[in-house]
Amino acid sequence: MKNKMQKYTAAMLGAMMMLSAVPVAAAQDSQNIVILGDSFAAGTALQKTDKSYVEMLEDCANVNVQNFSKAGSTTQDVLSRMEQSDVTAALKNADVIVVNVGIHDIMDPFMAKANEYMDKWGFERFADVFFANLADYNLNEMDLMIYNAELVNAAETNKETAAANMAAIAEELRAYADARVILQNVYNPIDTVENLADLSDKRQKAYNSICDVVSKALNESVNATMTEAAAANGYEVFDVFSMFKGYAYKYVNLSDLDMSATAEGHKLVGNALTAKLGLVTRGDVNMDGEVDATDAAAVLIHAASTGSGGAGTLSGNKLAAADVTEDGEADSVDAARILVYSAALGANGKPSWE
Repeated sequence: MKNKMQKYTAAMLGAMMMLSAVPVAAAQDSQNIVILGDSFAAGTALQKTDKSYVEMLEDCANVNVQNFSKAGSTTQDVLSRMEQSDVTAALKNADVIVVNVGIHDIMDPFMAKANEYMDKWGFERFADVFFANLADYNLNEMDLMIYNAELVNAAETNKETAAANMAAIAEELRAYADARVILQNVYNPIDTVENLADLSDKRQKAYNSICDVVSKALNESVNATMTEAAAANGYEVFDVFSMFKGYAYKYVNLSDLDMSATAEGHKLVGNALTAKLGLVTRGDVNMDGEVDATDAAAVLIHAASTGSGGAGTLSGNKLAAADVTEDGEADSVDAARILVYSAALGANGKPSWE
């Protein structure tokens, strides 16, 4: 298979040498996308070879993404950041503004309390206390009830402050009426652990009660405020809460007591947000979700057609995806870049179009 691929690639490269640059249209104006967020948008806890959902946006055709997200940011941090001159300048020129914040307001006190108990009792993972034989740790069901009560209090610590700050952020965004504003609501990072059904009914109830408290804290504070602001100002809500519901073990690094999203979680959100914005992934000419040699071949076929006076074989979004250099031409240069990008992917690398 490898030799076949090498021969195919060599043949394509030979064909590229025979094709000159073929103008197809003036390059489309780029959309200016500004991201205001926290650890999720900053790509915290990802491996070097993984892409965050913001980097997936950056891989789309005809976009200019400015990401002002920082790990650990709270609603107050984002509100303050909006007053910075570079952020204000970016917002004034934005076509799309995406706001993703609030998880640290609610979850930082919660995780701090959970970590306190993990250290105290000698557990390694968040869910261990629910799955363990408590007697083995000199604990009983009353200890579990106290643990639950303390986590409930921790989750509710910053509800009112988070809601007020989120309302202030939404109000500040009114100054950028020309931009499409998308409020990305906050997922529950403990909803839910894998193999929850293996627990006794009593233990499941204990875990679900904690999970419900976190959902309630989020949905009565930042998420509720986002929904209200969207209705009042014509903003949009991007419902990540529902996308992650029930799958924290898959989309969040929960086992490490880390509320950051996994690579799979980023991919889920990246694909959904790309679709919501009507963007196309650069290089994915046939739109099958992959960037590979077949996409490069499609570009060559198009270039050969237009080079001989034909109308070409690509149009619309496929043509936009083909012009990976974003110079207004779909030609052998774009095909070559697609092959290089594909090779980096195949080597488990983190390719770039730069």
